[in-house]
Amino acid sequence: MWQYRSSLSAFGESWFGKRACLHCFLSKDTLVLDSEWHWIFDCHLFRELRNKNPYFFDFLKSLKGDRGYADIDDLGKLLTAIQNDSRLGFSLVSFLRQAITLREKWMEGACVRGRLCDVPGHLGRNLIRDPPCAAELSERFEDFEQSFLDGQPFEFAEVAYEMFAS
Repeated sequence: MWQYRSSLSAFGESWFGKRACLHCFLSKDTLVLDSEWHWIFDCHLFRELRNKNPYFFDFLKSLKGDRGYADIDDLGKLLTAIQNDSRLGFSLVSFLRQAITLREKWMEGACVRGRLCDVPGHLGRNLIRDPPCAAELSERFEDFEQSFLDGQPFEFAEVAYEMFAS
């Protein structure tokens, strides 16, 4: 998100904001580490791309199991499985090529010419200009700092009104 830093204001300067998936933050009220495994397994922006290839999609679901989100170990398991099944490898490469293009288009639309990104109005606080601090998040989510770095998503929609009321 470096090239869009002017559109992210204080959110892009916070230690977690500059590493968060902007799409999940703005569209799903979720803070999650913007990582390779998040893109491949979980990011809502790429849901349709994953669904286009049922073989690939079903394999990804089987790796995550009941957890609801992927972690770094799932990426390792995927790469190991690719060694035995070239279809997974081709599917992954195709997915990533399309995902890069889709993300770039989305980022250009969300962060137009340096203006601040649009923040959902239901939160009552402009989280781009005035993001929550890590201490504020740690009050609500135990071990926020380490869990965020491990890729655990934080869906704060249920507590957003109370947490971000102006």
